[in-house]
Amino acid sequence: MTIGRVVQANSGTMAKEPTQVFVSNGTKKYPFGHPEYFSSLQPSGMLLLDLLNNEYIEFRVDIDSDCSVTLFQAMNGGRYKLFVYRTTNEAINVHFGNRQTYVVNGIKEGETQSLLILNIEVAILNGQLINRIGATSEKLEEFIGSLTTKTIRVGEDFTFNGVSLGGYKDGDSVEKGTLLHDYLKKTAQKTLSVSYSSPSIGLSPSNQSVEAGTLVTPNIITSFSQGDAGILKRYLLQLSTGGAANVSLIDAAILQSYSQASIVVDDGQHLKYTSTLYHDEGITKINNVGEEDPKGKILAGSLSKMLIYSGFRKLFYESDIQSKKPTSSLEIRSLTKHLNNPKNGTTFSLTIPKGASRVLFAYPAYLRDVNSVKYIELGGAEVSDTFEMYRVQVEGNNGFKPIEYKVYLYLPSVSTKSELTYQVTI
Repeated sequence: MTIGRVVQANSGTMAKEPTQVFVSNGTKKYPFGHPEYFSSLQPSGMLLLDLLNNEYIEFRVDIDSDCSVTLFQAMNGGRYKLFVYRTTNEAINVHFGNRQTYVVNGIKEGETQSLLILNIEVAILNGQLINRIGATSEKLEEFIGSLTTKTIRVGEDFTFNGVSLGGYKDGDSVEKGTLLHDYLKKTAQKTLSVSYSSPSIGLSPSNQSVEAGTLVTPNIITSFSQGDAGILKRYLLQLSTGGAANVSLIDAAILQSYSQASIVVDDGQHLKYTSTLYHDEGITKINNVGEEDPKGKILAGSLSKMLIYSGFRKLFYESDIQSKKPTSSLEIRSLTKHLNNPKNGTTFSLTIPKGASRVLFAYPAYLRDVNSVKYIELGGAEVSDTFEMYRVQVEGNNGFKPIEYKVYLYLPSVSTKSELTYQVTI
């Protein structure tokens, strides 16, 4: 591209009047009053553009009076751009040959310059050399200011190859037409992953373990913490009794509490309440660079939680001054000490006070025979063989269904002379 400028002929200063001025692309220096051309092209207000080369050429004109533009050495297919600048508040006319006139507005208050851009293309039509011309009038500040990162666009597609930059990762592509502003903004920031909060279910009361035969009155409340999941769609509460199939208690679109009349807890995991919540898919969050980030998004699904009432049997034990052999459920349950839900391997200390004449313990017969009874004050000597084992039917709480118990009884020949400690392991 060649840039020319309008100057006063042979003076090097800006032209104030266009009567004797010319525009050259720099390939020639024409003297004032050129004998072949300028002597005949010097009417008042004439600008002569020397278009010697068939290339894209820009010319700048700083001028404050009306003028005409004529092409010299114009070549078919040539393209030229003429910038006409104004610095006063009066408008001037720019005539292109005898065909078109363009107005260059004067500057307004607060402005310093005004600008007219003439886009000239030389072509041959029906054997005649013609000039197609278009014009755009702009304020200089707006024209220059428009050349920003918000107006300049990427000229072609390109892909990051083996490198990551800011918000761009290796393999990402930038499309043709992307604003330079958007590209630079993304390179200046690092993409941060969003986080999604998982939904959760709450269920009250908590699991309960009680002696078989205990009456319970469940008041069940289910809660839903949505997090980033979708909305609740269905609430299902079911009950399984003694291992039987589930029975639906609630099947609704909203949460609601459930109260049940008193019910007896049997042995084992007798009552199982299962609360299940079904929810929709959650939203896709937008990350810090304005892009959707579905990684970790909460999909549609369900949450479940169980409330279990379990029934157990007790272990009873005692050391006292009686000498009677207990043979009934009432007598066994009347012993003052107990352990809940004994298992094989359960260990407990049995303190025998001074003067005691009876030592005994009893536990469900579904457990193994006693493993050991150690006399702590005698160096842990094994004394289990001093106990008599027999069986008694013992009820649960509230006279609930009796089951067989193993009873271990020791009746010393004389009352104990001091406090003793037995460590019992089932």
